[in-house]
Amino acid sequence: MMSTPIRILGTVGSLRRESYNRAALRAATKLVPEGATLESFELDGIPGFNQDEEKNPPRQGPRIEEPRTRGGCASVCHS
Repeated sequence: MMSTPIRILGTVGSLRRESYNRAALRAATKLVPEGATLESFELDGIPGFNQDEEKNPPRQGPRIEEPRTRGGCASVCHS
């Protein structure tokens, strides 16, 4: 029986290179069990949501559809 590999896409909301969440994601990449992979996706360049500009949104930032469509689910956690 062939098992399907587990693929995890990790993102960090803070853009600071030394943020605690970024450090936790770096640590998590070393703790991923065999049969799973953890890919990091940088949010740099994705404009934040501004309701005042909702009808005139900024240019499109990086696309994340490709990694998202390869997996079966997503979990978003932030503090």
